[in-house]
Amino acid sequence: MFKAARRLTVATVAAGLIAGAFAFAAPAVAAPPDGIPVPVSPADQAKLHAYWDRYGISAKTQGTLLAKIESGQVLDSDNGSSPVSESTTTSGDTTTTIDTFADGSIAVIGVGPVAPAATGGVHTDSVGSASCHVTLYSGPTTYYACAVSGSTSTVSLAYNGYYWYNGVSGTSAITSVASLQYSCILGTCSSPYLHVTRTYDQPSLSALAEGGVTWNGYGGIGTYNEWLRFFVHNGAASAQYN
Repeated sequence: MFKAARRLTVATVAAGLIAGAFAFAAPAVAAPPDGIPVPVSPADQAKLHAYWDRYGISAKTQGTLLAKIESGQVLDSDNGSSPVSESTTTSGDTTTTIDTFADGSIAVIGVGPVAPAATGGVHTDSVGSASCHVTLYSGPTTYYACAVSGSTSTVSLAYNGYYWYNGVSGTSAITSVASLQYSCILGTCSSPYLHVTRTYDQPSLSALAEGGVTWNGYGGIGTYNEWLRFFVHNGAASAQYN
């Protein structure tokens, strides 16, 4: 099979979709046809069920998804399909979006914060084990160690973004990204990377950072590029997972 540019799962902080943020095509990697049986180890089964349980996937749907994987088919969350529904929740300073696909598989993305602390203050929030801190002084507002994460049943990515926003000039910049974390099941991860692609935002373009890995599926089921992008524009942060 050939992996098309997958659906865009997006969680946005403090603003709607950002102009110019998504002007990048997702790299696609050739893979063998579906239908090659894939052995799923007890350890990987446990990880899959834990992930599905965390997001409320029913036991019946979990059984269907596992059978689909074992038959060598790629879940809709990873094969370029569009989601059939989307839900977004905000808890504290963290926004989480869950896309659900026709076969019952899901994609999840989280990003924070959604609001600044009081002037001169510091606050934290969490996505997984990471934190986001905000400091306000007389100059630009600085956001540091802001957690960005994305996952499907087989691959999870997370890292911290550091950026500032100048409310007077309306400009923003991603100063750095760090602490890439990733995990893969039903395959191995290789070629991890994390970098800032565009430091400063522009009127029609966001500051941009990206981290990712290559997922190499067991049994020849496929080799896919997985990435997580972090955008900042006019003080609003968002993320995109593919």
